[in-house]
Amino acid sequence: MDKYELAKRTGLNPTVTFPLIAGPYPAYTVGTSESQYDDSNSAKHKAYDLLTYMEAFKEADRSKWYVTWTEGAEQGIVFSIAGMALSIAQTTCNRNIFIFNEVPSYGHSISEAAVWVNRYNSSFYNGTECTCNVNNSCKQPIVILSYVGWFRGNPIPVRMGGDGLNYTADSNSTASPWMETLVYPENP
Repeated sequence: MDKYELAKRTGLNPTVTFPLIAGPYPAYTVGTSESQYDDSNSAKHKAYDLLTYMEAFKEADRSKWYVTWTEGAEQGIVFSIAGMALSIAQTTCNRNIFIFNEVPSYGHSISEAAVWVNRYNSSFYNGTECTCNVNNSCKQPIVILSYVGWFRGNPIPVRMGGDGLNYTADSNSTASPWMETLVYPENP
Protein backbone atom coordinates (compact mmCIF):
# COMPACT_ATOMS: atom_id res chain seq x y z
CA MET A 1 0.00 0.00 0.00
CA ASP A 2 2.77 2.45 0.94
CA LYS A 3 4.93 1.60 -2.10
CA TYR A 4 2.36 2.99 -4.55
CA GLU A 5 1.81 6.15 -2.50
CA LEU A 6 5.52 6.71 -1.87
CA ALA A 7 6.34 6.31 -5.57
CA LYS A 8 3.44 8.57 -6.56
CA ARG A 9 4.35 11.31 -4.09
CA THR A 10 8.16 11.22 -4.32
CA GLY A 11 8.89 9.69 -7.72
CA LEU A 12 11.18 7.23 -5.94
CA ASN A 13 10.99 3.46 -5.73
CA PRO A 14 12.63 2.87 -2.37
CA THR A 15 14.06 -0.36 -1.05
CA VAL A 16 12.79 -1.16 2.40
CA THR A 17 14.76 -3.43 4.71
CA PHE A 18 13.63 -4.97 7.98
CA PRO A 19 15.60 -6.13 11.02
CA LEU A 20 16.05 -9.86 11.42
CA ILE A 21 14.71 -9.77 14.98
CA ALA A 22 11.32 -8.15 15.49
CA GLY A 23 10.76 -5.95 18.51
CA PRO A 24 8.19 -6.88 21.14
CA TYR A 25 4.50 -6.14 21.06
CA PRO A 26 2.87 -4.13 23.83
CA ALA A 27 1.86 -5.75 27.10
CA TYR A 28 -0.79 -8.42 27.24
CA THR A 29 -1.79 -9.46 30.73
CA VAL A 30 -4.03 -12.52 30.27
CA GLY A 31 -5.33 -12.21 33.81
CA THR A 32 -2.01 -12.08 35.65
CA SER A 33 0.76 -9.62 36.43
CA GLU A 34 2.15 -7.48 33.62
CA SER A 35 5.73 -8.43 34.38
CA GLN A 36 5.03 -12.06 33.47
CA TYR A 37 3.39 -11.35 30.13
CA ASP A 38 4.93 -8.08 28.96
CA ASP A 39 7.35 -8.90 26.13
CA SER A 40 8.72 -5.38 26.34
CA ASN A 41 9.41 -5.36 30.08
CA SER A 42 13.20 -5.71 29.75
CA ALA A 43 13.27 -3.15 26.94
CA LYS A 44 11.46 -0.64 29.16
CA HIS A 45 14.17 -0.99 31.79
CA LYS A 46 16.86 -0.48 29.15
CA ALA A 47 15.05 2.67 28.03
CA TYR A 48 15.02 3.89 31.65
CA ASP A 49 18.76 3.22 31.88
CA LEU A 50 19.45 5.04 28.61
CA LEU A 51 17.36 8.07 29.61
CA THR A 52 19.20 8.25 32.94
CA TYR A 53 22.57 7.96 31.19
CA MET A 54 21.57 10.77 28.80
CA GLU A 55 20.57 12.82 31.86
CA ALA A 56 17.09 13.27 30.43
CA PHE A 57 15.69 12.37 33.85
CA LYS A 58 17.04 11.83 37.31
CA GLU A 59 17.14 8.30 38.71
CA ALA A 60 14.90 9.40 41.60
CA ASP A 61 12.15 10.33 39.11
CA ARG A 62 12.16 6.92 37.44
CA SER A 63 8.85 5.81 38.98
CA LYS A 64 7.11 8.82 37.37
CA TRP A 65 8.18 7.94 33.82
CA TYR A 66 5.83 6.38 31.33
CA VAL A 67 7.71 4.24 28.83
CA THR A 68 5.96 2.10 26.26
CA TRP A 69 7.42 -0.16 23.64
CA THR A 70 6.08 -1.56 20.43
CA GLU A 71 7.41 -3.27 17.35
CA GLY A 72 9.99 -1.35 15.37
CA ALA A 73 8.68 1.67 13.50
CA GLU A 74 5.16 1.29 14.86
CA GLN A 75 5.92 3.58 17.79
CA GLY A 76 7.13 6.21 15.33
CA ILE A 77 3.82 6.00 13.46
CA VAL A 78 1.90 6.28 16.75
CA PHE A 79 3.76 9.50 17.53
CA SER A 80 3.34 10.77 13.95
CA ILE A 81 -0.40 10.22 14.29
CA ALA A 82 -0.31 11.98 17.68
CA GLY A 83 1.59 14.90 16.15
CA MET A 84 -0.92 15.33 13.33
CA ALA A 85 -3.87 14.95 15.71
CA LEU A 86 -2.36 17.58 18.01
CA SER A 87 -1.94 19.94 15.06
CA ILE A 88 -5.59 19.39 14.13
CA ALA A 89 -6.75 20.00 17.73
CA GLN A 90 -4.63 23.16 17.97
CA THR A 91 -5.86 24.66 14.70
CA THR A 92 -9.46 23.44 14.33
CA CYS A 93 -12.58 22.72 16.39
CA ASN A 94 -12.10 18.98 15.92
CA ARG A 95 -11.83 16.73 18.96
CA ASN A 96 -13.17 13.60 17.21
CA ILE A 97 -10.45 13.00 14.65
CA PHE A 98 -10.84 10.32 12.01
CA ILE A 99 -8.02 8.37 10.39
CA PHE A 100 -8.88 7.37 6.83
CA ASN A 101 -7.56 3.91 5.97
CA GLU A 102 -7.96 2.09 2.72
CA VAL A 103 -8.51 -1.57 3.61
CA PRO A 104 -6.81 -3.90 4.11
CA SER A 105 -4.78 -1.90 6.57
CA TYR A 106 -2.68 -2.28 9.67
CA GLY A 107 -3.69 -0.48 12.84
CA HIS A 108 -1.60 1.24 15.47
CA SER A 109 -2.26 2.19 19.09
CA ILE A 110 -4.37 5.26 18.49
CA SER A 111 -5.57 5.21 22.09
CA GLU A 112 -1.95 5.83 23.13
CA ALA A 113 -1.67 8.58 20.52
CA ALA A 114 -4.77 10.22 22.02
CA VAL A 115 -3.19 10.11 25.49
CA TRP A 116 -0.19 12.06 24.17
CA VAL A 117 -2.41 14.59 22.37
CA ASN A 118 -4.62 15.16 25.38
CA ARG A 119 -1.58 16.08 27.50
CA TYR A 120 -1.50 19.35 25.53
CA ASN A 121 -5.19 20.20 25.91
CA SER A 122 -4.42 23.72 27.16
CA SER A 123 -3.18 24.52 23.63
CA PHE A 124 -6.34 23.29 21.85
CA TYR A 125 -8.17 25.74 19.59
CA ASN A 126 -11.46 27.10 20.94
CA GLY A 127 -13.01 29.42 18.36
CA THR A 128 -16.59 30.64 18.68
CA GLU A 129 -17.64 28.36 15.81
CA CYS A 130 -16.69 25.24 17.77
CA THR A 131 -19.47 23.00 19.06
CA CYS A 132 -17.32 22.22 22.12
CA ASN A 133 -17.87 25.82 23.25
CA VAL A 134 -21.49 24.92 24.08
CA ASN A 135 -20.30 23.15 27.23
CA ASN A 136 -16.92 24.94 27.60
CA SER A 137 -15.00 21.72 26.90
CA CYS A 138 -12.75 22.89 24.03
CA LYS A 139 -9.68 22.97 26.30
CA GLN A 140 -10.50 19.65 27.99
CA PRO A 141 -8.53 16.45 27.20
CA ILE A 142 -11.30 15.08 24.99
CA VAL A 143 -9.55 14.18 21.72
CA ILE A 144 -10.68 10.79 20.43
CA LEU A 145 -9.02 9.14 17.43
CA SER A 146 -10.94 6.64 15.31
CA TYR A 147 -10.01 4.55 12.30
CA VAL A 148 -12.46 4.60 9.41
CA GLY A 149 -11.87 1.88 6.85
CA TRP A 150 -12.71 2.30 3.19
CA PHE A 151 -12.80 -0.26 0.41
CA ARG A 152 -12.27 0.94 -3.16
CA GLY A 153 -15.55 1.25 -5.04
CA ASN A 154 -17.53 2.29 -1.96
CA PRO A 155 -18.58 5.87 -1.25
CA ILE A 156 -15.97 8.04 0.45
CA PRO A 157 -16.87 8.22 4.18
CA VAL A 158 -18.33 11.38 5.70
CA ARG A 159 -17.99 12.55 9.32
CA MET A 160 -19.07 15.66 11.19
CA GLY A 161 -16.36 18.10 12.20
CA GLY A 162 -16.13 20.03 15.44
CA ASP A 163 -17.77 22.99 13.74
CA GLY A 164 -20.96 21.02 13.05
CA LEU A 165 -20.27 20.66 9.29
CA ASN A 166 -19.91 17.34 7.45
CA TYR A 167 -16.63 16.54 5.69
CA THR A 168 -15.74 13.77 3.29
CA ALA A 169 -12.45 11.96 3.86
CA ASP A 170 -11.08 13.57 0.69
CA SER A 171 -12.06 17.11 1.73
CA ASN A 172 -9.57 19.91 0.98
CA SER A 173 -10.74 21.97 3.95
CA THR A 174 -8.23 22.66 6.70
CA ALA A 175 -11.21 22.42 9.12
CA SER A 176 -11.64 18.75 8.18
CA PRO A 177 -11.61 16.20 11.03
CA TRP A 178 -9.78 13.70 8.79
CA MET A 179 -6.18 12.57 8.45
CA GLU A 180 -4.65 9.77 6.42
CA THR A 181 -1.63 7.63 7.17
CA LEU A 182 -0.50 6.29 3.82
CA VAL A 183 2.96 7.86 3.95
CA TYR A 184 2.87 10.75 6.40
CA PRO A 185 -0.11 11.72 8.57
CA GLU A 186 -1.67 14.72 6.94
CA ASN A 187 -4.81 16.83 7.04
CA PRO A 188 -6.71 16.63 4.81
